[in-house]
Amino acid sequence: MSVAALCVAAILSTRGVMADDLRHQAEASLLVQGKAVVNPDGKIASYSLREPDKLPAPVIDLIRQNVTAWTLVFTYAPAAPVEEQMTMRIIATEADDKHTTLRLASASFEETNRPANESVRSRDRMPPTYPKSVLDAHVSGTVYVLARVGRDGHVLDAAAEQVNLHQYTEQYTQGLYRKALGAAAARAIKQWTFDVPVAGPTAGRDFWYVRIPCRFHLHDSRDPSFDSHTGDTYGSWEIYLRGPRETIPWVQDPSLLAEAPDATPDGGIHQLGAGPSLQAAPAPN
Repeated sequence: MSVAALCVAAILSTRGVMADDLRHQAEASLLVQGKAVVNPDGKIASYSLREPDKLPAPVIDLIRQNVTAWTLVFTYAPAAPVEEQMTMRIIATEADDKHTTLRLASASFEETNRPANESVRSRDRMPPTYPKSVLDAHVSGTVYVLARVGRDGHVLDAAAEQVNLHQYTEQYTQGLYRKALGAAAARAIKQWTFDVPVAGPTAGRDFWYVRIPCRFHLHDSRDPSFDSHTGDTYGSWEIYLRGPRETIPWVQDPSLLAEAPDATPDGGIHQLGAGPSLQAAPAPN
């Protein structure tokens, strides 16, 4: 069994009998970052991965097999090759006791050298409050919030688009935890303010859509054995209980939602419709 498979198996076996109950839905996930030089025709001319020495060899091979076949679609086609920040979500599923299958589930791109005044950027941001019921249960997760930002930089709408959990829980409680985390994240982001584009192709709009990951991360310094498995260290796997993709009724252009939410890099703000996207999804997710 490879080192990657051993790491994944260790995560997927966490919580003993609970893992057996959830084996059909529990996976492990790894978020990989890198850079790609993309030609105007959407083909990737070259790419590099962040800290490849921290990544399992099978993951590097999987990325190479996918990236060389990709074609990106630009909203605003460049006249020359451009460098894009690239984030990819790798999913591992335990096929049996000795085998793990890997897939590249999603990817997102952001232009590396885009001027600050051409993109939506946060100005004032208040961290969400950890819901007590979720905190008491020692459950962590990541909420992907979709927000609509107006010309004055205030949030017009915000809703949880997807909530992934990083702890095994009884199935009947998962919906309760996702609802609590999603509400807390959306409530906080509604209070944020943003600087909006004043130059570039997206300037002058009535509003902009942005996707924001909110991580609820548990760490117990008094108990070194406690691990919330949130993939907080680059190159480490996390427990991945993917939540359902919610419908956001106030999004006027459904094509903006073609990208999977959980390819959005942690700590970032992804402006929808501003950068390139994959012509075809890399794998079912």
